[in-house]
Amino acid sequence: MASQPQDLDNQPLLSIRDNDAQDRSNAAADSQLHNSDDYLEDENEDHGSSRQPQKASRKSQLSDRVKGRVLALQLGDTSRGTKSIELTEFSHEAPRGDSSATLLQPSDSEDEPTEEDTAAPRPATWSPLWLKQSVVGVFLFLFFSFTVAFPILLSYSEKPRGLGRAELSATDVWRFAPTAVLTVITIFWSRVELQALRYMPWAIARDSPRGSEWKDLDYTTMIPPVLLFRSFQNRHFLVFFAALATALLRVQVVLSTNLFKISLRGVPEPIEVNILDSFDTVIDAPVSQISMDAYYNAVAVRDFQMNLPFGASKEAAYQTFNTKDPMRDPVTVVVNGLFTHVECKLLTNYTNPPRRVSPDKKPMEKSFHYVLDMEFEGCPSPTAVRSPFMNWIDEDLRDTNFWILDHLGRGATRCLSLPQETEHFVYLTGHWSATPKNKTIPTLDNLAAVLCASSASTSKVKVVADTTSQNMTVLQDQGEPKIVKSDPWPFLEWSIPENSKRWVGTPRLDHRWDNILPGPFLTTYDLQGEMSSPSSDGSDSSVYNSQNLYQSILNITSQMSPLVAHYQLKRNASDVVQGSVSRKKPILHVDRGIAIAMTIVFACCAFIALLLALRSKSVFGTWHRDPATLLGSMTFFQETGHSAAEGQAEKDENRKLLWATGSYSPMILRPWYRLLFVVYTLALIIALNATHQRSTAANGIATVGGVPSSSFLWTFLPALAMLVVALHANATDTTVRSLSTILALSRRSCTAVELDVYLLDMLGLKAWYYSLRSRIFSVTLAQSIAIICAFLTTISTLLFTPNPTSHSYKTEFDQRTWFSSVPSKETLDNDRSLTRLSVSALLSISGRNNFTYPPWTYNDMVFPELSMDSSDGFWGSNTVVKAHNMPAARLSEDCKEVPKSELTIETRRDQGPAQNNEGEDGELQTRAVVNITQTRSCPDKSRIWAWDVSKAPWRRVSQPAPSSALPYGKILRSLYCESKPKNSSWEVVTYAWGSFSEATESFDHLTLQRCNYSWVEVPTNVSLIQADGSIQFDHSDPPIRVGEERPWGAPFQMPAFSATADENTKSTSVWPLLSIASGQEALAMASQFNVILQPYGMLTPDDIKNPERQADVLAEVTSLHRIAAAQLVHKENRLRTNQTSTVAPFRHGELSPVQARILRTGAIRLFQSEPATLALTLILSLTVSVHIWALAYTVFRYLFRGRIPFFPWDVDLKGLAPYRFNSVAMVSSLLEGSNYAEILPKRAYQMYPPELHEYFSGTFFRLGWFVGQKEKGKVFTVGIMDDKKFRPSAGDDAESVYANSHTAGKRSRVEEIPSS
Repeated sequence: MASQPQDLDNQPLLSIRDNDAQDRSNAAADSQLHNSDDYLEDENEDHGSSRQPQKASRKSQLSDRVKGRVLALQLGDTSRGTKSIELTEFSHEAPRGDSSATLLQPSDSEDEPTEEDTAAPRPATWSPLWLKQSVVGVFLFLFFSFTVAFPILLSYSEKPRGLGRAELSATDVWRFAPTAVLTVITIFWSRVELQALRYMPWAIARDSPRGSEWKDLDYTTMIPPVLLFRSFQNRHFLVFFAALATALLRVQVVLSTNLFKISLRGVPEPIEVNILDSFDTVIDAPVSQISMDAYYNAVAVRDFQMNLPFGASKEAAYQTFNTKDPMRDPVTVVVNGLFTHVECKLLTNYTNPPRRVSPDKKPMEKSFHYVLDMEFEGCPSPTAVRSPFMNWIDEDLRDTNFWILDHLGRGATRCLSLPQETEHFVYLTGHWSATPKNKTIPTLDNLAAVLCASSASTSKVKVVADTTSQNMTVLQDQGEPKIVKSDPWPFLEWSIPENSKRWVGTPRLDHRWDNILPGPFLTTYDLQGEMSSPSSDGSDSSVYNSQNLYQSILNITSQMSPLVAHYQLKRNASDVVQGSVSRKKPILHVDRGIAIAMTIVFACCAFIALLLALRSKSVFGTWHRDPATLLGSMTFFQETGHSAAEGQAEKDENRKLLWATGSYSPMILRPWYRLLFVVYTLALIIALNATHQRSTAANGIATVGGVPSSSFLWTFLPALAMLVVALHANATDTTVRSLSTILALSRRSCTAVELDVYLLDMLGLKAWYYSLRSRIFSVTLAQSIAIICAFLTTISTLLFTPNPTSHSYKTEFDQRTWFSSVPSKETLDNDRSLTRLSVSALLSISGRNNFTYPPWTYNDMVFPELSMDSSDGFWGSNTVVKAHNMPAARLSEDCKEVPKSELTIETRRDQGPAQNNEGEDGELQTRAVVNITQTRSCPDKSRIWAWDVSKAPWRRVSQPAPSSALPYGKILRSLYCESKPKNSSWEVVTYAWGSFSEATESFDHLTLQRCNYSWVEVPTNVSLIQADGSIQFDHSDPPIRVGEERPWGAPFQMPAFSATADENTKSTSVWPLLSIASGQEALAMASQFNVILQPYGMLTPDDIKNPERQADVLAEVTSLHRIAAAQLVHKENRLRTNQTSTVAPFRHGELSPVQARILRTGAIRLFQSEPATLALTLILSLTVSVHIWALAYTVFRYLFRGRIPFFPWDVDLKGLAPYRFNSVAMVSSLLEGSNYAEILPKRAYQMYPPELHEYFSGTFFRLGWFVGQKEKGKVFTVGIMDDKKFRPSAGDDAESVYANSHTAGKRSRVEEIPSS
């Protein structure tokens, strides 16, 4: 374990010299120069004849310019009290060995120096390069430009066209480029930070030489958190902000990995749009032409998650349109939207006028009615409504209620606070009860009512539509809406099937309703279930609440009106308008969150750069030369004229001891820290290769599509992980480079040029080249690792790439439901009615484009549920489960044509008075009546029969019979020779269709098909997907039959197609109540046949009449029957595996598991780049190898107690320098006692570097123990070699060490490379 930094303040007073001799002073140096003859004579005696020529040559080879510069500096150095003397230069041609040949000697002349001999002091002009205002100004301009540019980029990026079109293949380039650029900027800014850290203590020492706070200050050896804390604590804010900016820029490097993105975005282009319809025409269609599409569509939207039809939204109906080409891309256009409104006034009061008795009743029956005068809020005049006739039988009086939906007509009293353009209507309910005094006379004891009016208006709306979806947005500030005179309420009223509303009022007869709640109240319950159906026997007072009636009107209007307007209030039109189409193109854009974050960071960096630009000159100032190199430190101490440890001898001795005998190792180089880094790097290498193997074997590492934060994670985390390695390599390199000069001095002799170079201040490649030429291989190695690790963060941006892919694996699922007979639901008629209402909606829209069958059903097949849920982990947006040989229950029909011998057709004609709006008009009308009788012989020779009556439309006698035949299609009663079991698993249905001619009163064509239906099992291959929170069959890949059908194993009952067992009663039927959409008349047309006609089905009325289309008609009606049966079984015959049946078998048999394959198609999976993985692995391997080498070096050095011969490069550097070795105090203590002060020319700090280098040409420096002539002990310092008065101490073999050092110094001379 490396030793901890030693506290200099608490060290004992230790002397590393044998005596207390004082340091050589400048005065001693002057005296030595005055006695130069003795000095040279002593040199000749010490070195002998062999060394004398070399010594004379060193003194005599100075150029005239350098000698003149030294002489001038010495003559002009009188400011410090130096004695003015006269010196005479001797010629270079002085005889070898001449004792009178000296470098400088006193002149015999008393003349003063001439002007040429005296040079003015050179002003201080040197300053750190990277702290100059011009250089910091470049960074300021750069950061400010980024701060301004990013918001501009973001604003353009959020536009549809983004930053421009880019190829998806260029994604890696746009991830790599910003990271690379910011990495380079960070590297250059780190030079600014480094020089701020390095020169702050020297600037303080220059400005406050007698201070003490700067003596042990060394920012270069601090880790970033400590550096920020200490610099802020010391109020060295330039250092603090420079280090903070570096940290922020490193954050920018990581953020930039996910800055730019390329994604498909819709780019708008102009396009011509054809408008297909209009709301401008006033529509008042007859009741017979009002379809019920709106109602069934509303039910389908509720039950099957079907989209609203093109032309309708939740708020309004809008004009439909198309383009020249199919709308595969979203088209945006502004069209008219029709908005419907309804306003209602609540009942405030009513009067109960005398009852009236109808006289035309039987004696036992009396008929009563009331004329109610009702007052509504905001309406000044009362509204009169006549109550229905109520028949009362004296012996059977009971309470009952009544409902009225009455159109008041334009002649009635109108409420002025309601819209006047349309008719007003009243919706009311009341309750009759017996008069307490006379039980045979009714009285009205409860009444609730609302008076309403509907209206419609058009406004401009924006519609975005393509082939699959539509979206409408109401445009604001479009002025007053345009009123449309069409009244939407009658269309809404007649769009609702009779069995789903039982609506009352004009033009229908009023009725008494005992057990139902008709009108909007019931329809709202059927459509939405928002209002539970209360009791209607008068016990539930919530029924007679005007607010509830008003709410039911609002509910049905909000859900039905847009659909009613779409289907009923449009008329064909043609117009061309200008729109835009959004075509998908790869667009380059920036991530909003990252762009904002980087803008803030760049603004902070710009502020920091501005602060440094304004303050750097005043804080750091100028020097004569760089004070941080060892040679510069010598001249700095000469210039300041005092020691850094002046007045603190005890601390100085302790510092000197730490240089000589310390075992300190920088934290970044300590074994435990290296070990942690090795473990971390090896973990990265293992993780990289493990994820790469998974990426190859599993076709991607993981699925990332649809996860908003995933893109940031797989770009941020690798960059962050590699940034840690890069920072560690940089910190190691910084530490080794800062010790490079000390390391070189400890191994060999160095020239003055080498002492005047600071590798830490050089750029990376220059430092690498210099260290290689100087044979400082530890620096070369550390710098090489730092250079290659600088690319880690940039390469990591290319590591992961998302790509669409597919992969699959096998599995199996158990069946968890089965089909059988269920308990009777006669007590749940409401549920059965809602089920059949839902299925009827499905049948009416199953041919539409955006239809989706309920889960576990498809077309005419119903499937058992499998043991899977939509919440299972394997599901995803692109997951498909391919199930093989999955059993499906399906009705199979065996159809045979009914023989003509079993049919009897009779035709007659009815007549009656013609009717108009005012009653009989005196003219006769007639119609054809057709009776079809079936007769069948049974095996027991009995005969059974059934008949069916069809009536043609009424026609005035004066009108000629139509020339075209009427279509005919009905379901005839089936004949059974034996009683059909109640829970039979089969049934027989007889279909009849053809064409009837009124002119001949006969069928031109008639077909009867008797079909026997039974349940079969069909093996299928299916594709299951997850959509809208449920499991559905993939409609783009429908189920496929893969085997022969066979009878269903456990037969179950045939479903009932109406809500009650007796289908002849008026009940909710599974067949939707539709009319022929074209309005064409028919002899008779059952609902099953209306559904197969356009627009609900594929056929037309002419196909019904065409004998050549018999097979098509039969296929359509039987398919419709199978679809309805499958949906009813899905709802009512599905049992869980733990449920029992009401008929044998009561439990299911063996249910084989279904084999399946889970396929992820089109999933966006994360792939790992092989080239990036190889590059990162190689760099990390080289890096970790060096640190493993360093750990091994530490271990072997401990075992062998010293340097190891087969480890040529020292990568440990333990004990080379003490803690805070770059501080001024530590440098001063190292140089204390050195002989540099005696040889260094006076005012050397004012000499140019080449001059000083030339002055020391041939002179070598060495770090180690030296022995002075005047001192009894030895001193550890940087000394100048070839000085007999100050020699290296080499222990027992001092001379050999001296010789080796000198020889090594001669061999290590390098070309002069100025410091950066």
